[in-house]
Amino acid sequence: MFTLNGKAATKLSFFFLSLIVLFQGFTSFSQQDCSGAIPVCQQTYVQPNSYSGFGNTQEVFNTCLINNEQASVWYVFTVQTSGTFFFNINTSNDYDWALYNLTGTSCANIPNLTPVRCNFSATYGNTGLVSPASITAILSNGASNSPTMSGLNVTAGQTFALIVDNYTQDQNGYTLSFSGTATFIDNTAPTFTTNTNNCYGNFVTITLSENVTCNSIAANGSDFQFTSGPGSPTIVSAVGVGCPGSGTTNQVQVYYNATSSGQFTIASKVGNDGNTLLDRCGNALPVGQTATFNHLGTVTASASPSAICNGASTTLTVTGPATGGTYAWSNGATTSSTTVSPTATTTYTVTVSYGGCTKTTSTTVTVSSNPVVTLSPLNQVLCSGSVDLTATSQINGVSCSSCNYNWNSGSFIQSGVPSSTWTGRGIGSYTVTVTTSAGCTGTASTSVSGPSANPAACNVIFASPTGVGTGLTANSPTNIVNAVNLAACNNAIVKLTVGTYTINNPLDIFTAMTLEGGYSIDFSSKTSSAGAT
Repeated sequence: MFTLNGKAATKLSFFFLSLIVLFQGFTSFSQQDCSGAIPVCQQTYVQPNSYSGFGNTQEVFNTCLINNEQASVWYVFTVQTSGTFFFNINTSNDYDWALYNLTGTSCANIPNLTPVRCNFSATYGNTGLVSPASITAILSNGASNSPTMSGLNVTAGQTFALIVDNYTQDQNGYTLSFSGTATFIDNTAPTFTTNTNNCYGNFVTITLSENVTCNSIAANGSDFQFTSGPGSPTIVSAVGVGCPGSGTTNQVQVYYNATSSGQFTIASKVGNDGNTLLDRCGNALPVGQTATFNHLGTVTASASPSAICNGASTTLTVTGPATGGTYAWSNGATTSSTTVSPTATTTYTVTVSYGGCTKTTSTTVTVSSNPVVTLSPLNQVLCSGSVDLTATSQINGVSCSSCNYNWNSGSFIQSGVPSSTWTGRGIGSYTVTVTTSAGCTGTASTSVSGPSANPAACNVIFASPTGVGTGLTANSPTNIVNAVNLAACNNAIVKLTVGTYTINNPLDIFTAMTLEGGYSIDFSSKTSSAGAT
């Protein structure tokens, strides 16, 4: 609980009375919010008109301004060189004010800040900060205190926001003058300080040395241009971070089109709005400010060829930066291209890294099976006349109904059938190549021969399951396949020792040929028992 007397009580009463008065002739601007504060760009401001209300948002709470904002306006400045700071509000009415230190924070935090200086004096007339500057961090004057208080020692780089509050809500305006040894009028042009490239949004964020006005940023990006970079990059647009709500920003996102990877440089220039970027005091960003960054462009993987037959190879290639990039394929390769020989259809993934950015892409290699080819008959002995050769093919155990058959290097082709027969073949060697619709091939060979040039004496040929000899004597038995070939067309007898014979392909037994089994291993005796020796 508190009590007021004299002018302090009158001041409080006047406030409640003012709530029911309808004011006319007052002006209201965005400057009534801290975010749209008037930048201090000159020593003196003459304000002939008064303000009404408190802008879009009531921002002042828990300060010496016990009525918060009323008919208020904001000013903002950043100290250029260190020194003392004073100001004077020249008026014949009752004006109050509060000075906030915004260094390291923003207008959005005003409701939570305590002013470094605050004055709610009920005394009419001039008010402000006067010499000497005080080392006290925070001073606050209530209604019964002096309208002036000691100034501040300020440091270069600090930012302050001043709210001027028209308690009497007159229409007479005021004159605001700044003084002190510190310089706080911004005569320095903004410059590029740092930039960060967005890996996936195709924009670079440029940070400036100070805030620029949002309305000085050309939306079509014409304040910027590419001065170097691979391909033909173009500027698409530009937007201030936080614009337009804050009115100013120290970061601009420049959007561009660039499909190539590499190092790019963007430079400032005069936009189609007639200026470069402007700070709050109209200082222009110099033409030719540059920002260099690395950009990872479109990443595409491909296989050449993309479809292969089982056992074949293909080359995988990914587009990326000419130099400086790294590659990581799913098969372990670390180069921009790699050769692979998959045995089944496989998708290969590659991750490309460059300039702090990574992108991943993939390509698929389709693998088709080769046909398995069977020829019949195999290694035929022809006593007279001719023989018909037949080829069949299967893919993964299924008969191939669309294969093409090419005999003897193209001397005969038959397409679109599951088998191919070449009739009337005489003595010779034959090869068939089978081609699938996917271009995969398989081959098989056979031969057709005549009677043996060296028939056995007495037309007797000797064979055993493990024979490797000539077959012409009992001491040199041959295998059963060679024995039958030697006996063909010769009316010969093939003598076989007891045992198990393995035959992988059909044998042609002619009518004049005799197969006689049951012999001992030295062909000295004969038995009808399989177990005999």
